[in-house]
Amino acid sequence: MRTSLYALALVLVVGACGSKKTSDDKAADKSSATGTLSCAKLVPAAITGKYLAGFELKESDRSFDHTHQCHYQQNGNLVSVDVNCNQADKRDSEPETMKKAMNATDVAGVGKTALLIKTSVTTQYDVWDDDTPCHILVTAGSVPSDPLAFTKDVVGSITPSAIQ
Repeated sequence: MRTSLYALALVLVVGACGSKKTSDDKAADKSSATGTLSCAKLVPAAITGKYLAGFELKESDRSFDHTHQCHYQQNGNLVSVDVNCNQADKRDSEPETMKKAMNATDVAGVGKTALLIKTSVTTQYDVWDDDTPCHILVTAGSVPSDPLAFTKDVVGSITPSAIQ
């Protein structure tokens, strides 16, 4: 009986040790969860140079909802671009829900559907892309000076090849 318990304990310990993930495993998991999204692909240097010269990039993934985050900071100014490319099943119903809930207005000429959500301190463009399954949220304060032009350039840079 004791031998059986020791054998069971040994199997559990070996199994637990075998399931530990190395940094390479974690990187592979991150890559498969988000494709190969990166801020360099989503917001290319030409765009950051034009609108966000001198800003520091903080890049991260939110694994719980597969959103890739590109946050640019400088002197208290924050501009963020959050991209989720796992939205294919929500593309048709979510914009109307968001529009009602956030008191948003439609923005023509950006993606399949775009909403403007304006507060006293931020401007947000909530965009459902037309050539990828991506949902893009651009949030800006006083920088860049033309957040709509910035948003159009960002959305234009998110192509099928950029999210592969």
